[in-house]
Amino acid sequence: MTEYNHDPSDRIWYACYGSNLSSERFRLYIEGGELTINGVFRHYCGCTDKTLWTDSQISRFPGRIYFGHESDTWLGKGVAFYKPYEDGTVLMRLYQITWGQLLDVQKQEGKGRTWYGNLVDLGVHNGLKTYTITAHDFQPQNDPCPEYRNLILCALTEECGMDEESAKRYLETGSLEYTE
Repeated sequence: MTEYNHDPSDRIWYACYGSNLSSERFRLYIEGGELTINGVFRHYCGCTDKTLWTDSQISRFPGRIYFGHESDTWLGKGVAFYKPYEDGTVLMRLYQITWGQLLDVQKQEGKGRTWYGNLVDLGVHNGLKTYTITAHDFQPQNDPCPEYRNLILCALTEECGMDEESAKRYLETGSLEYTE
């Protein structure tokens, strides 16, 4: 297991590839709040440090995304996971937050082996260490519910600059190679 030597106040990039592409959705993990999807209610406690990110950028990283597991928040359907060692390219939104906030977000996402317990070091981007989170092991594939898929589609088109057809193909294939 990799050990990371960071102070909680160290600035890092958190690279998001699923519903946290949406700044409104990611805000719940930082500040706290409630989300209701088709009658399913979830409360987010937020981070200990509720200061919002100081910068946000869109970048590409090697790998693929896929939908898997069964999320209670998303009606028992799949959520996005990242496979860093697969051929392909993943679009990620980078949020400049602190190391302590990243660890708090990871706890809220579900730190277990089958959720988001795997902290992936993506190297240095614009002078800061960059990390994402995913499952340790491949999760059984499970299509996302329409609400989750639409949240990501809206973030890809409205916040990340993709056209709608490219965004749909990206979610179907898990890689940008098939969108351009």
